[in-house]
Amino acid sequence: MQAARCALQRFTSRAPSQLRQIRQMSGAVSHEEEIKQMYFWQKVSLAAIPVCVGVAIWDLSHAHEHDHDQIQYPYMHIRTKDFPWGACSLFDTHCWEEQKGGHSEE
Repeated sequence: MQAARCALQRFTSRAPSQLRQIRQMSGAVSHEEEIKQMYFWQKVSLAAIPVCVGVAIWDLSHAHEHDHDQIQYPYMHIRTKDFPWGACSLFDTHCWEEQKGGHSEE
């Protein structure tokens, strides 16, 4: 009961101006300034789109180097027991074709 009384006293002792404050997220600017800022950022966005597309096209149009062949160290594919589906890895289709006796189309 005492906690409720203390909370009520704290609430009623505040100045009325503190209770009526409204938080303005974008600041205290006028409607015209907000519209001006909206059009500015709209133009910036429309200018940035062709730049981003151009950089992407330029990047994709150039040849990229491929990774070098990885050295097959003896410890890299150690299996102490076979997988339940056989000796091949689950998604190794080349190994599955060899195991079936067929030839892959490479």
